[in-house]
Amino acid sequence: MKIDKLILLNWGVLNDGEFIFDRITSITGETGVGKSSIGDAIQTIMGAALESIITYNAGQDESHQGKKKNRERRSHAGYVAGEDQFIFARPNGCTGTISLSFKPSPGEDAEPFTAILNTTVEMEEKKDGKTPKVSDYRFFIIKNTDLALTDFVGSAQEVLDHRGLNRIFKIKYRDSELIEYPGKEGFLMGLYGHLWGKATADKRSAYKAAKAFCNFINAKPVEDINSFIRNDFLNQKDMRLQIE
Repeated sequence: MKIDKLILLNWGVLNDGEFIFDRITSITGETGVGKSSIGDAIQTIMGAALESIITYNAGQDESHQGKKKNRERRSHAGYVAGEDQFIFARPNGCTGTISLSFKPSPGEDAEPFTAILNTTVEMEEKKDGKTPKVSDYRFFIIKNTDLALTDFVGSAQEVLDHRGLNRIFKIKYRDSELIEYPGKEGFLMGLYGHLWGKATADKRSAYKAAKAFCNFINAKPVEDINSFIRNDFLNQKDMRLQIE
């Protein structure tokens, strides 16, 4: 299976949009435009938003940037609230969605599917200002479908929460096509099960696969362009060895 499309709504400071992936996709831009935010969105859904699996890219350290103590990396809640250097793009809380679609690789006998994470964030008032906190979330897997940005937006152009999505999904899709996961571990096993052509994977294998993927996608220091191309593109890596 290969990633085909990423849809983001209320994620970081990025505009809501769709990102189409080919066999090789390059994400370029100036510092601060959101390149690592795209990678972190993919990490979030591939790691089922589990803090024990995900390592967000440091980027410009939106959360508590510049503090000498308790310096934190980016967070799931901070991304949904649009946190950037103590300023929130969505200061009153909101709902955000990550949708990641998969299609079979050439010659692979498998069904396409879309994995979705819908998150609601509230803002807590603290002594040093507002802090975003995840108040609710749901995961979905929908089989044999190609979703678009408009599938996640209501009639008033609001980003739908998981209740609104569930109502629409149950109208559009058969019960056999739609799976809702209230928990992270259940989704993680379902996600990697579908990637491997079955309904679910065992917990140990799913965790190891997710950790291997997130370690791979997480940004690493580059000594020089030649070693980067040689080690990350020309030398083939069999990530199955990290799962077995």
